[in-house]
Amino acid sequence: MIKEFFQIKCVTEHPHPVGSPDYLNPAGVIQDNNTHQYFIYELDTFFQGMPYRLIDIGCAGGQFAVDVWHKGAPFLGVGIEGGHVLGEMSEEFEERSPGTRALTKATGAKNWARYKDKCLFHADVSKPFEIRDVQEGSLVLFNAVTAFEFFEHPLPEEIPGIIENIKKHLIPKGCVWGTINLGEGEHHRCAKSVEWWDDIFAQHGFTAHAYPFQSSPRTNHGFTIELLHHRMSENAHERLIDQSVAALDARGSLNVYPIFYVLDDG
Repeated sequence: MIKEFFQIKCVTEHPHPVGSPDYLNPAGVIQDNNTHQYFIYELDTFFQGMPYRLIDIGCAGGQFAVDVWHKGAPFLGVGIEGGHVLGEMSEEFEERSPGTRALTKATGAKNWARYKDKCLFHADVSKPFEIRDVQEGSLVLFNAVTAFEFFEHPLPEEIPGIIENIKKHLIPKGCVWGTINLGEGEHHRCAKSVEWWDDIFAQHGFTAHAYPFQSSPRTNHGFTIELLHHRMSENAHERLIDQSVAALDARGSLNVYPIFYVLDDG
């Protein structure tokens, strides 16, 4: 069988959030290019092996979206990123951060050079945008939207528009998964409580559920090794969860809220 891929495009008049700190100082976009094969296995299991379509918002280097896209049609992975890194995330630059190696290119530069306008797109998701089928021109609907440590970055007044953009692209009972950093910071302009987030999604037709996975695209590879040893141990009956996506009351000082919202079918 010859693998085929969806031909899609992103229609928007606003490719970048030009007033955002993430546009002016795109540290996360430069440094992040996360994916995790165990998380993709968990997605496959959640959908019981059936094909799914997924948008990753705030995808940075885009590796997770690219990995899902590489499954080929009828699967579809799409990455949306508003951050702007020297034109197209592919020009050389020098970036040094404490505890990290010196970077001479954005970690996702090769992805953006190869997959831009195939499965990776620029858009300010607080403004209207649409993922459309190239041949038919129709709006593409998705089973899920992921957003890992994205929602805390926009302004609070931008969140309703972002949720409506997500809602427009989801099928009934479509899912939103991710993590929200609840801590304040220069780039965290929407540091709100768990209750605030659950309420604003509820206002737009979503119901909150417990995060269903043991991992995320941001899980480090050490967890996979830990999981392997755990399954061979006498405690294998206990569910091992990466602490970055554990429930808030099940860990110490980590200030990250793992989310799972389901769009009502009404």
